[in-house]
Amino acid sequence: SENKKYKSITPMRLKYEQGFTLEKIRKTDKKWFNENKKEITKELAKSLADIHLRYGIIHSDLNDANIVIRKTKTGKPKVKLIDFEFSTPIKKIPKFYESNERMMEFEFSRIKDTIKEIGKTDKENKELWKLFQKEYEKAANRIL
Repeated sequence: SENKKYKSITPMRLKYEQGFTLEKIRKTDKKWFNENKKEITKELAKSLADIHLRYGIIHSDLNDANIVIRKTKTGKPKVKLIDFEFSTPIKKIPKFYESNERMMEFEFSRIKDTIKEIGKTDKENKELWKLFQKEYEKAANRIL
């Protein structure tokens, strides 16, 4: 089946990302997906750190339909975030959010829910969440 193109917006440009949503790849390529869960989680952490710290954006609508995955030539996953319709610049959080910290808690709760879609068991979900946190911190340190 052919990769679909998805619109991806960053503050710098509008472009189309080619691949499959996490939602779709989880259902249609189960073997590859299961073999690459850790790499997908690492890539997801890097992508999220990038939009938070390089572009200063909180996505606000993270779910498995807004994560595009493509296989590289080596068969490894590459993750991109799409659908920034509800995104918010970190410096311009609406007044109903008390602080950036509260908004980030919301953002991370959404990503934690998404990781639950990647893992099969509670134990695996906890391991993937720890991996996500570790990789997010590593990516943040590289960016900052």
